[in-house]
Parts: sequence; structure tokens; C-alpha cells
Amino acid sequence: MSKIDLYNAAGEKSGTIKLPEHIFNVDVNYPLIAQAVHVYLDNQRKRTANTKLRGDVRGGGRKPWKQKGTGRARQGSIRSAQWRGGGIIFGPSAYKPRLGRLNRKMRQAALCSAFSLKAKEQSIIVLEDLDAKISKTKDAVKLLGQLPMTNKSLILLSEPAVETVRALKNIPTVEVNRFDNLNVHSIMSHKTIVITKKGLKQLTARYPEPEKAKKEETKESKDSETKAD
Repeated sequence: MSKIDLYNAAGEKSGTIKLPEHIFNVDVNYPLIAQAVHVYLDNQRKRTANTKLRGDVRGGGRKPWKQKGTGRARQGSIRSAQWRGGGIIFGPSAYKPRLGRLNRKMRQAALCSAFSLKAKEQSIIVLEDLDAKISKTKDAVKLLGQLPMTNKSLILLSEPAVETVRALKNIPTVEVNRFDNLNVHSIMSHKTIVITKKGLKQLTARYPEPEKAKKEETKESKDSETKAD
């Protein structure tokens, strides 16, 4: 595990802390990061564009003429796409599912790649605690000014106090986010990532090592089989 400096609530170095290698020291998968960011941005669209399919257009219930014997092309409805006033074939529709998504393993791999990239750039800062002295915006500005941070920073919190979140959100160059709402786009769009010591433990528990995860899944399956018997 790689070690980085640990800062206290006063913004001073208080020691070092180890970062889990399976999150902060993996091979960076740049195409997967790009895919995760693309899916996130694409899902943020409101998608208000809509066109009517042939089943949405009014009328056209009766066959316009009989199938054979008229010399004309066979038609089943006057609301088909080739008719004036008919439905649209390939237009956008609210009924079509167009939301992209990544499966669980791909999301976890993308997050670990993003964290590893930030760790290689030395853009990770770990604090002992953040709720100790922050209750007003001026306290937050004073603390963050003593840290080796850039202008655009992301602060990840586990269970922050309401006063702390309110104080941090008043700073225009800082974004506050929770681990349960974390995404690759937020990580990649900020220069510095600030994590508390408690939040680092929660992140490790949320994304355990692959071997531990397999053992837990095997244990859960055995327990379920025992209960079924």
C-alpha cells in the first residue's frame, strides 16, 4: 500500500496513512473511465424530445382498400409512415429506453481507475476529521487554505454535519459529495480529492478487495443454502 500525508483539522501534517492498493493503485483503464463519464453525462439529459409512432397517431383503424384486385400497392393503415399524417419511424420517442448504464463490476473498475489516476497525480488529501472545527464558511476557507489544494476540489464525506455541508457549499470552487452518490465524472472533473479518515474506511468497506468479496459471496451463498435446508 502507498502512504500519503495525513492532515489534522488545523491543516497541519499529523502523520501518514496507507491507501488500499485495490482502489488507489490499479492499472488505469482510460477507455473505461471515458465510457463511465459518457454514460453519466448522457443520463443527465432531460430527453424531452418525442415523436408519435404509428400507434400514437389518431385514426387509421380501417384498411384503406382491399388487399388484392385494385392494382394499387397493399396498405394496412393510412397512418403508416409513408402516408401524410402518419407516424414517425425512427424519431425520438419517450417510450424507447435510452438510458445507458454500466454493470456493477464496470462501475467499480472505473471508480478505482479514477482514484488510482488521482493518486498517481498526487491529488489525494486525507484529513483526520472535518466536522471538528468547521461550522462557518470562514472556518472552511481557513482550513482549506492551509491544505495543498488547487482551486477546484471535491470533498467526499461519509456522514457530515449539516453545518459542515452548508459551510463548504458556500465556497464556489469546492463540491461536496457523499460516497453513496459518487461517480467517475465528479472525480475526473476536479483537481484535488479530499477524503476524511473515516470516509476512507467506508470507501474500503464499500469496495473490498476482490478475494475478500469472493469469500463474502461464498459465505452468503452457503448461509442461504443452510437456511433453505
